[in-house]
This record gives sequence, structure tokens and C-alpha cells, in this order.
Amino acid sequence: MKVLVTGGAGYVGTHVCVALCKAGYQPVILDSFGDASTDVVARLTTITGRAPLVERGNVLETGQVLEVLQRHQPCAVIHLAHHQSDLASMADRLRYLGNRLTMLASVLRAMELHGIHVLQVASSAEVYRASDLVPLAEHSPREPYDHAGHAHVMVEKLLEGMQEINPAWRVAVLRHFSIGGAHPSGLIGPSRLTRYPGLLHGMARASLGMQAQLDVSTDHGGAPDGSTICDFIHVRDVARAHVAALDAQLDFDEGFRVNVGSGRATSVLEMLRTFEKVTRRLVPWRHVTHITPGATYRVADTRLITELLGWKPRHTLEELCSDTLRWHRHVSQGLAKVR
Repeated sequence: MKVLVTGGAGYVGTHVCVALCKAGYQPVILDSFGDASTDVVARLTTITGRAPLVERGNVLETGQVLEVLQRHQPCAVIHLAHHQSDLASMADRLRYLGNRLTMLASVLRAMELHGIHVLQVASSAEVYRASDLVPLAEHSPREPYDHAGHAHVMVEKLLEGMQEINPAWRVAVLRHFSIGGAHPSGLIGPSRLTRYPGLLHGMARASLGMQAQLDVSTDHGGAPDGSTICDFIHVRDVARAHVAALDAQLDFDEGFRVNVGSGRATSVLEMLRTFEKVTRRLVPWRHVTHITPGATYRVADTRLITELLGWKPRHTLEELCSDTLRWHRHVSQGLAKVR
């Protein structure tokens, strides 16, 4: 069965495509390749042993999405496409929010016109209010602390409103926590054009001299060492969660929303020490005094995804570190061509 993956050439998207192939699905990538290199298709072919189906197009154009749906007749859509933004100004924040909502609305409209109602959307732990050393469950309050989090909440609310209008929709919302890692082959990972690929990628880049240093706040964090507590999850585990969710969607009559995290509480400084131990590389870092309010403890309660989908994370912190460094070493050596 074919599955349309918007943003399938991106960081999470490529790993989802690999997991889909392994599970017997045929991914169809719809991507503008604005934030990814076109040679990612060849790298995916090397990993999976077969070339993915690729459609180069703009998800904002409903007509293009509809044409792809009509041409390939997928059983579902996994929506991962989004535009990068540094959110430095109010104009950037409004553009980010507008793009997120407009992209989703375009996909929903095309799917409705085509008569397909099985959809997955990637959300984020940023939708949650900060907890007081308590894991975040799916029913935890949605009170985001920044503009990216607000955008995710609005996306979720748009989906909820759409389902109220048409109960035929089966929507799965997967809330990603702190994603790191890469494929063990070193062939796929985040593009250089990804402005915020995550803390682990910053560690790898700093250790290789690809950036000057890593900024770490140790003021008023949730951990005893003063740094922020995160829930680090391997991108391959995230990809497996999307496949498990798809399997369930094709059987269930209703949608669901689940956390995709490891359930482990790891401080930034603990992760940094683990990275240095595993990779045997020093990570230059500096202390910064600013910390985003409410971002000190973000750990997933993973009971629902385990009960509902039978999914559990497989990869360790050590694998997260080694796979992340391998990808960035390949990038620095020109073995993985990214723009």
C-alpha cells in the first residue's frame, strides 16, 4: 500500500520513509526540496534497496497535492512538511504560524476532495505547559510557552474542529519530544538548512568544529545540576511510532493523539557528559544565563502509546550519541552531501 509523506525528504520524513519500506508500505514523497538535497533519494534507495516514489511540489498548492493523491491513490497521508523559521521577529512568527496552518489546510482540502480521510500529523511536546517534575500525559494542559508551541496547538485545534464537522476523518497526532540521532549508515540525517535540529546535533557539530560552541543554561533548570531536563528520543524510534500509528489507523474507526518520547528524564549536562564519553570527543560549551520560562522539565508519559500501539523506544542514549556524531562526521567530510 502506498502512503503519501509530505516533507518526506526532511530529517524525520526520510527516517519515516525507511521505516515504512521496512514495514511493507510504499512511501510517496511530496517535497519542495527547499530544505533538503535532491540526492537524498539516492541515499534512501541505498538504505532500503528500492527507490522511493518522489513528487516535487509545494504542499501549499492544493491542486498539486490533489494531483499527487489522484496519481498514486495512497491509503493514508503522513503530514510532516513545514517551513523553517528562526522566529526572531514578530513577522517571522506570524509567517511560521501562517505556513503551518495553510499547509495543513491545503492537505486537508486535497484529501477531502479526493475522499481519503486517514491522516497523521506531527505535533510537539511544546504544546504542553511545563510540569513540576511530573511526566507529561496526553491529557496534560495545552499551555505552550513559545510561539512554536502555540502554532502546534492551533494545528491540533484545526484538526479537532475538522473531525467534529466530518467524523469520517481518522487522525493521529504524534507529539514528538527531543529528537536526535540519525540512520546508523550515516546516509540520512538533518540538513544543514535546518536551523534548529536539536541539542544533540549541536553537541556533534561543536565537537567537530562545525560550530564554535554549545550554549547551555545552568540557571534555574529542573535538574540538580541546574540544566534543563529533556526527553531525548531517537529519530528511528519516532519513525517506528509513525508506522505503528498507521497500522492502528487502518484498523481503528477513531483517531488518537500520543506522546512519542523515551520517558527518560535526562539533563542537558548529563547528555553532554554521555556524548563525550561515548564519542571520546570534547564538546566546547559555554554557560548562558537565559532560560526560556517553563522549559525546564519536559518528559513524556508513554503509557498510552504503549497500550494503544504496542510501541516502546528501542534505542539508548549511547546510540543517540554515536549515530548523531556519525552523521555530522559524514557531513563534515563530504560523504553525505547536504546543502
